[in-house]
Amino acid sequence: MTNAQSFIALPADIRATFDNVASGTGHTAYEWFITEIPASIRDNADAIRVLLDGGSATMVTEIGDRGVGGGGYTETSTVEFPDRDFSRHTSGHNGGEYTPDNVTLESSAINRGRQPNGADMTADEIDTAQTALETDASILADADIIVPAGETVGETVLASTTIGGPVTTVEIPAGTVIDGPLPMVETGGSVLGDVGDAVLDGLLPATVGFAMGKHVADQFDDDIDKIGFGSMAMGGTVLACMTPPGQIALAGYAIWNVAKLAKRGVRWISENA
Repeated sequence: MTNAQSFIALPADIRATFDNVASGTGHTAYEWFITEIPASIRDNADAIRVLLDGGSATMVTEIGDRGVGGGGYTETSTVEFPDRDFSRHTSGHNGGEYTPDNVTLESSAINRGRQPNGADMTADEIDTAQTALETDASILADADIIVPAGETVGETVLASTTIGGPVTTVEIPAGTVIDGPLPMVETGGSVLGDVGDAVLDGLLPATVGFAMGKHVADQFDDDIDKIGFGSMAMGGTVLACMTPPGQIALAGYAIWNVAKLAKRGVRWISENA
C-alpha cells in the first residue's frame, strides 16, 4: 500500500486529527501525516491510533516443549504508550509556527510540562522525542495485540497442551484491536490426555501428598506429633510433585495405575462372560 493509499484509508477519527492540525498552517493533512508518522506503521491505523492517543501493545512468543506434563507454552510482554502532542521545536511564545518541520510528536506529559514557561525544545529533547517515536512505531509494527487507550483485553488461553497431544495456539494478526474477551483455545489431545493434565496438575499431587502424610502420621502415638509431622510430610510431598522431576514421576505413576485398572477390567469381563 502506498503512502497516499494509507492516508486515504485512515478511519475518520484519525483523519480528523491531521485535518485539525493542518488547518490554517498552509500545509495539507497528508503532508503532516507523512512527516509525523513513521513509515513502519503508516498502513496500520490501529498502531497510528495508539501512537497518537496512547494504549498498549502485546507481543506473544511461543516457547518450545518443556516435557511431560509441561508441553509448549507462550510468553507475553506488554508495552504501554503515552498519548502524544504535536510539540513545537520553537515554542509559540517565541514565535514558532505549526509547520511540519517545526513539530515532532512527543509525550503530552513532557510537552505540557514545558509549556507554562514557553520554553523551546532543546536539541536533546527533539532527538529524544524523535527516537522514542521511531522506537514505539517499531514495537507497534511487530505487535500481536494492539489495544488503544480506554479499551481492555479479556483473559484468554493463548496455548494449551495435553499429555502426548499437540500444542494448540492462537494466531492473532498484527494490528488486531481487542475490545472484548478473546476466544478460549480448545486442547488438541485425547480425553486421556486431558484427564492426565488434570491429574498431574492437581488431583494426583494432592492424593499422593495425603497418602504420605497419613503414612508418617501413623508412625506416631501423640496427636500433636501426628498432626505436626504428618502435615509437614504432606506439604513437602505436594511441593515435590509440582517440580519437573516430580511431574515425570507422577506421569509414570498415573500410567501404571491406568494399566492396573484396565487389567482388572479385562479380568472381570473374562470371569463374568
